[in-house]
Amino acid sequence: MKNIAGICVLVLVVTGCDISKYVNTNQSSNNTNRSSSTNGQAPIDEPNRPHDTPTPASPGSDLPGTLRKLNGKYPSQSKLLDNSELQSRLKKIMGADFADLKKNFGTEMPIEIENNIFLAHACEPHNCGGNEYFIYFDLNGNNFNVYHIIDGRTKTYFEQSKINLPKKLSDEMNP
Repeated sequence: MKNIAGICVLVLVVTGCDISKYVNTNQSSNNTNRSSSTNGQAPIDEPNRPHDTPTPASPGSDLPGTLRKLNGKYPSQSKLLDNSELQSRLKKIMGADFADLKKNFGTEMPIEIENNIFLAHACEPHNCGGNEYFIYFDLNGNNFNVYHIIDGRTKTYFEQSKINLPKKLSDEMNP
């Protein structure tokens, strides 16, 4: 009985982590946040937050340089979510939802950088198939994107525009 329960949990986690049907990896010309759902559920409502110009880095700040050094480390090991500039910028695009990200960013994957795109990925402990976050940062374009997959629906936050993801990072999101 214990083995059957374990197998069921594993199947739920594996099938719940396939977000390929929720995320389009092609570059978009629309600079607004959007929600999408292809499973018949209504998308999560969210306000539009268009930004036409890159968010300037704080004086004396080198967020891209700081994030480059984190490749291969775990977000908690590097205190990623405690970085004041990162926090400020994510709070600006996510609003009150940032508190949930910080609270539920528990079961982590190592940070990856591919083609100058940074990825930090984590999910709520014991609920990876139902509540997970992908934080992307374009190191050259100075642009954040956050994808929040919750109960099969995707909520997106774009600081400037949608980041065109390299194949390797796209494949990681869509096992």
